[in-house]
Parts: sequence; structure tokens; C-alpha cells
Amino acid sequence: MFLSFASFYQEYDTCLTDVIKKTPLPVPEVFLFYVAEAYQTSYILKKAKLCPSINYYDLKKTVFYSGKYDIFLNK
Repeated sequence: MFLSFASFYQEYDTCLTDVIKKTPLPVPEVFLFYVAEAYQTSYILKKAKLCPSINYYDLKKTVFYSGKYDIFLNK
């Protein structure tokens, strides 16, 4: 079960990164919200050692370069 879970998130992360790269600028904020959510989920799964091979580097780069890393904070 965990293998399919890890596979799903890896494919989801890759697909989301591809969509962001192909979206003309400026990227809609809803896409950045989903990227931030996917990054946080992937980070937690990796740190919890549930999906140790998951790669979230592209998501992290996208979130931090967009300046939307505080998207979940109340303003």
C-alpha cells in the first residue's frame, strides 16, 4: 500500500511541477497554493520515512522562488 501511496505523490509532484513550468507568467495563485501544499505533504512524508525516496526539490524551488512560501499563514 505504501508503495502505491509513494508512487502517487511522486507522480503528483512531477505533474504539478510540469504544469507550473508550462503555465505562462504570472502563474495563478491557486497553482502556487497546490504547489505549497504538495511540498509540505512530500516533506512530511519523507521526514516521517513513509516515502523516503520522494523528491520534493522542484516543488520547494518553485514555492520559494515564487515568494509564496507563506501562503498558509494568516495575514
